[in-house]
Amino acid sequence: MAQPTLRDYLHLGANQTFSCHALYFHLQSSHSLLRALGIPRNGRVPAQLIAPDTVVALHIDQPSNLEQDSYFPHVLNRLKDERVPITKIMLGQTNWYKFQGASSLDFSGFCHIKHLIIRGSAFSESHLRSVLSSLPTLRTLELHNNSMQDPPNPVRAVFANGDRPTIGTLALTIGNDTCWTLLDLLVSDRSPLNIGKLERLVLWRARGIPPAGGNSLISRRVSSILQWVKFPFALELDDFKITAPMLPITNLVNIKELTITLGVSNNYYDFNYQMLVWWTETLKNIPGWTKLCKITIKVELGPPTAANAPHPRDLAQWEAFDDALCRIEIYSGLEQLRYSVVPKTGYAGHPGYDCDTMRRWLCLRCLPRARIMYTASEDCDFQVLDWANQEVDVSGYT
Repeated sequence: MAQPTLRDYLHLGANQTFSCHALYFHLQSSHSLLRALGIPRNGRVPAQLIAPDTVVALHIDQPSNLEQDSYFPHVLNRLKDERVPITKIMLGQTNWYKFQGASSLDFSGFCHIKHLIIRGSAFSESHLRSVLSSLPTLRTLELHNNSMQDPPNPVRAVFANGDRPTIGTLALTIGNDTCWTLLDLLVSDRSPLNIGKLERLVLWRARGIPPAGGNSLISRRVSSILQWVKFPFALELDDFKITAPMLPITNLVNIKELTITLGVSNNYYDFNYQMLVWWTETLKNIPGWTKLCKITIKVELGPPTAANAPHPRDLAQWEAFDDALCRIEIYSGLEQLRYSVVPKTGYAGHPGYDCDTMRRWLCLRCLPRARIMYTASEDCDFQVLDWANQEVDVSGYT
């Protein structure tokens, strides 16, 4: 009869191979926890046991079968042993409200967790606070398309910094109003996180639906975050499909790296005009005493709908964007400028995507002044990157 392996303990939920009763019985009947899990004494787990993951990650996905399972908490508790090197937890489509009691989905005791991902799940503010406060070593938090079914409590006591994990990377996918509510909570003085030393903030737009809450929220929310963070950090913003004029981002003094994503919708040369305007005005808002040292202009190609699409004749807004990149306030401190042209997620290597033509057009027609200025600079490293983040030789672009 087949025995559970480490992979069986790390993949729980709808498609798990063994019941929690069987997993727990296997652990209880073994004289050694590490032997039962197949973990060497030195704690170095062979790559083949966790592939395709590169770290030991606990996956709990669509766990409706675990909500009333009395053995599930016992299995979790055994995995909390400090000799089990789980450093990442991934929760998908999990409904906290349906679990029996607080102890049923309790992650306190996992002493090595550095990375937590919660995707498509439903929870309360109390649930979220409980999880985050139980993971003191947490450094990266990703929240994607979740639903918080009770509004944040405005009178809840403010946490002391020592009670909250100090986050280095925070990433959110904005797909509904809850996502904005979560972002507001996480950057407020009531936050269950200490974001004072945030190193990277990434905001993605959920694909297939319009931005949540209206485009006007983006600048206000991002500017609010920048007001709270007192250390230099990196900001990466997705293409939020702005369709109307909007105030630029403010409080940019502590941005050290900026990634600007521009999507192409109908054909290779159909850019979102309002996105270009918004980023142009935001670049003009960057002060002379900023810590900005790296800018990445990332162009995402959508599925082509027209063969041999004509290049647009009116490049006035691109010229304004190009000029903004070359402002002395930016040029004087910039150490790296990157142009990156990539297919949208899931289309890498698709034969219909002519990324090289777009790279050439970006360098020669859209942003030629910045390319020439920063290529000639002895203080700034200019590169054009492909979808695999490898440098492309553009010396022949004429």
